[in-house]
Amino acid sequence: DSLKYPLMFQVSKIAVISKMDVAPIFDFDLSKAKENILYRNKDAKIFVTSATKNEGVDELIKYLDHLIESKEK
Repeated sequence: DSLKYPLMFQVSKIAVISKMDVAPIFDFDLSKAKENILYRNKDAKIFVTSATKNEGVDELIKYLDHLIESKEK
């Protein structure tokens, strides 16, 4: 288990893995990261984003908007 803050992932409803545009530079293993998060919290919703490539951001915004709207009702 290589999560830096395991308790945070146990209690969070979502996890945002950002800056994926630089992941290859740091030899980041996305599959392993997702596996580690889901090991701690099988219900976590994982978003993978890269703002510079405009990837995953719209999906994250839509999800957050939905959460906000459901809280307002």
